Amino acid sequence: MKRVIKTIDIEKGVLYVRTNDCRYRFAKCSAEIEIIEEFTNIPGLGKGNIIKSRNLCMLITFNHFERNLDIESVEAFDFAGEILRKDGIYEKIQFVNCLVATELDLTQEGMCEFEVNCTKELMRKLINS
Repeated sequence: MKRVIKTIDIEKGVLYVRTNDCRYRFAKCSAEIEIIEEFTNIPGLGKGNIIKSRNLCMLITFNHFERNLDIESVEAFDFAGEILRKDGIYEKIQFVNCLVATELDLTQEGMCEFEVNCTKELMRKLINS
């Protein structure tokens, strides 16, 4: 089974496209990260759950496009934004090679979901933020 254990809002989001070894600012966007746990319950081992994995899912809503997209030439998507920490300070966050998990709706206010790869350190930091 899966469950969302935390949702984090990202401010000043920018989605980039990489094409022909260049990176271009593609769109300004609103975003949030969901930390998703995959777990299983084995009744014979007690009442607790066994956590198999934790993944990041990023939900993006496009606000303003800055570049027309030739989808055939896109090699990858990158993302940058800021998160508000518990101490009230904004921290920059970046993800490279974001994988499109749903349809890429390129209309104004369109939404898309990306799977995001991150390190164990960043995952721990996001869980504790």
